[in-house]
Amino acid sequence: MNNVSLSDLIQGNILVVDDVPANLTLLTGILKEKGHRVRPVPSGKLAIIAVEHEPPDIILLDIMMPVMDGYEICRHLKENPKTRDIPVIFLTAKAEVEDEMKGFELGAVDYITKPISPPVVLARVQTHLRLKRMQDSLKDQNQFLDAAVQNRTKDLVAAQDKLEYLIQTGLELGKERDRITLLRKILFGSKTLLNCDAGTLYIMTEHKTLRFAQRTNSVELPLFELPLYDETGAPVERFMATWCALHNQPIIVDDVYSETRFDISGAKKMDAESGYRTVSMLTVPLSPREGEVIGVMQFLNALDPETGKVIPFRPELLRFFTAMAAQASVALHNF
Repeated sequence: MNNVSLSDLIQGNILVVDDVPANLTLLTGILKEKGHRVRPVPSGKLAIIAVEHEPPDIILLDIMMPVMDGYEICRHLKENPKTRDIPVIFLTAKAEVEDEMKGFELGAVDYITKPISPPVVLARVQTHLRLKRMQDSLKDQNQFLDAAVQNRTKDLVAAQDKLEYLIQTGLELGKERDRITLLRKILFGSKTLLNCDAGTLYIMTEHKTLRFAQRTNSVELPLFELPLYDETGAPVERFMATWCALHNQPIIVDDVYSETRFDISGAKKMDAESGYRTVSMLTVPLSPREGEVIGVMQFLNALDPETGKVIPFRPELLRFFTAMAAQASVALHNF
């Protein structure tokens, strides 16, 4: 033990329980010299209070004590889920095998016989501190893995639900014969799939403009058209909807008011007039079978399914929504 440097030692929070003051003083001095934090207590009742108040890393516990002996203290600790994993090392003058077996059956991890040998005490404490560190680390890893498995399972269930919804919606879109109803089903079905607050659908006109066609909420919006090209023939790329249509690519914006790539004055104006607050936005083109863009859908404020708080649109949902948009595009194109 003397060959081990102080920097190599694991320093722990150690509770020492002994009704003999001289033993408490000796053990406290031995352990503090090596940097351990030591809490000496002279009785079983005080030991239980100390453990419940602040669980130690390890307990050195005398067996022969009045009122409540070490066996009874150990039994009490092992019956409590909050303290059962704390290593207990018995201190005893008893050297009988039966006594040791009783302690191990109660859950003790080791014995130190009296008279106390400082090197033995330090070696045993180090051994069990290391074991406890490894057990705690393994426990943390298992908890992390359990949480990861639960989250993955939840994601798989959610993905399966979305896939089933996608299939059912696709079948309904293919059967719809009323154009207005079709537009409404496309937009509201997409909003449900994305679990977001609102959505807008634009249809491409023969004049290469995006014409407002449908919305999911009751906010009054003016009917307007967004030109894809200006008077000189240059593409209008400052708006999300027009950029999306020109490039046939989706756009995800996590925070609209921090966005610098696009002109969001329209969203700000709508918020100011309606009292709404736009945060996250997803803009997706409608393009049947990799053909020309025939429309654009724009969705606002993705919602956390558990808390209902506004969150960014999750990129992993794009594969589901892209499939939804493709089905909608084909249905519109064939109308």
